[in-house]
Amino acid sequence: GRQRGPRVPAAGELTRAYSRRAPPAIRAYTRPSSGEPLLDLATVGAFAFQATLGVALASCAGLRAFLPLLGAGIAARMDWIRLGGDFGWLASTPALVIFGVALVAEVAGDKFPAVDHLLDAVGAFVKPAAGMVLAASMFTDLSTLHASVLGLILGGGSAGAVHLAKAKVRLLSSAGALGIVDPALSVVEALVS
Repeated sequence: GRQRGPRVPAAGELTRAYSRRAPPAIRAYTRPSSGEPLLDLATVGAFAFQATLGVALASCAGLRAFLPLLGAGIAARMDWIRLGGDFGWLASTPALVIFGVALVAEVAGDKFPAVDHLLDAVGAFVKPAAGMVLAASMFTDLSTLHASVLGLILGGGSAGAVHLAKAKVRLLSSAGALGIVDPALSVVEALVS
């Protein structure tokens, strides 16, 4: 006769067999009742996508605090994205109106050299907070607390770093060209963000 190779176990059998033999550190990440892994590739992929989207939106908030908030709110209102936890308020009508008015004020104020420095000073606090909210709102499968902590680390950090780089460029352009270039930089920032 014909020789048969080893029997290939079904996915569930393999997971259960592996989890019984796995070291305690690995067993801690499996369900105690079934031995199945707590995280699978789809969950990790979804989390990575949510984190990437949150960091991208937060980075945009480093340039314009209210534009990504308005964009995320409109996208959620139109069911293009799902907001996690208790962040559904971003899609509410009052929030969208406030974000829209604040965006117009931010863009208009950015065209005047003295006002743009004031906006940069206020933005040192507002933009990381906006980045935190944006990043945290993208984590749909986490509790509000966990999403907020990750949002603070990922979103607040990236928005703060982008804002700091932008503020340095603005300060150097104001010092070197006496503020003449600032309106042109504002237009470039509006196009980039």
